[in-house]
Parts: sequence; C-alpha cells; structure tokens
Amino acid sequence: MALTVNDGSVITLSQAAEWTQNYRNSEFYSGTNAVFYGKNKIASICNQSGAAGMRIYFAINDNNEPTVVLIGAAEDGTDLENGIIVERGVLCPPICGGGGGESVL
Repeated sequence: MALTVNDGSVITLSQAAEWTQNYRNSEFYSGTNAVFYGKNKIASICNQSGAAGMRIYFAINDNNEPTVVLIGAAEDGTDLENGIIVERGVLCPPICGGGGGESVL
C-alpha cells in the first residue's frame, strides 16, 4: 500500500483526551505527555522533494527521556534517510498546552 498526502484521520478533542488518558494510565507512561516541534521544522520535513508526509518514531534521547524523531517519508513508504531529521523537541511537562502548565489532552 502506498502512502498518500491525505493519510491519517481527524478525531475529536474528546476522543484525543480519552486516548491520551489511556496512555497516561498505561504501563508505557514515562511521565512525558507530548513533544512540541515548531511549524518551520515540520514544514522543512514535509516540503522536501519526494516527501508524501512525515513518519514519527518513538525514541529515548541522550538524557534517557522519551521523545520522538521526525523524518520525511515517500509515497512508497521509505524514509527520506538523506533528508531532514528532527529531534530536540520541547517536552511536556514542563511546557504544556493548558493555562496552568498542564496538558489540555
């Protein structure tokens, strides 16, 4: 199956909140809720020649913290290994989406 620029599904805030709560209640939860990346970094990945979108890999960084690594992916499903790869996002916590520093999701 080929990847397309329209892959993925839009979900409701309610469903997103339920699923993220499921994660926080799971054995996999490490204390990190999310990782933020600026839109310029995301655009630089998606605007590369041959990119149909972006693949997000779960990872553990040099500080032994959970994070994700972003890489472009082509329609045939291959990673753009010679392209832009992004990490060093901003972890939540401590900087999260809610007004009091807590995550909205």
